[in-house]
Amino acid sequence: MNNQELWKELHLKKRFRPKYPEGEVVRWLFKNIPQDEDKKVLDDGCGAGRHVMLLAENGYIPYGIDFSESGVDYTRQLLTNRGYTQYVENVICGSCDSLPYENNFYDGLISFGVLYYLDVAAIRQAVKEIYRVLKKMEKLSLLLEIQMIIDMKALIRILRFQLQIISLVPVQKMV
Repeated sequence: MNNQELWKELHLKKRFRPKYPEGEVVRWLFKNIPQDEDKKVLDDGCGAGRHVMLLAENGYIPYGIDFSESGVDYTRQLLTNRGYTQYVENVICGSCDSLPYENNFYDGLISFGVLYYLDVAAIRQAVKEIYRVLKKMEKLSLLLEIQMIIDMKALIRILRFQLQIISLVPVQKMV
């Protein structure tokens, strides 16, 4: 079973559909991106939608992308059930290393617990894509598992813009 198939299966289980946003993401968001109805924020690797819902409920224009169809479906269902149907089409199935968005499109980006599951080449490509879709000089919320530090210097060289790492939080392996 490849990584995409694994997450498709995992997002069908309640255990892998957390309700509450990660506290560090909440703090980063409110500190760095003004609550403004014109601010577009991407949850890159949105999973089951907890951070997409955080964005919708707090006046941002939320977008989400995940390669797990079941995660995307669940996120869309959450948006619909909570009255945010105008954002359902903003949540799509896709890959973080090939983002289907225009250059300089987003005011902010959240990528929580995503890059940890990629190999180094895919991380580099994903970071290039993040750089491409973010408006220049905007801030990025990027949480990395502690083992990723070995490639941190290469990661920072690729970014070439203000990278704000808000935390290095160990993530338990799911398998």
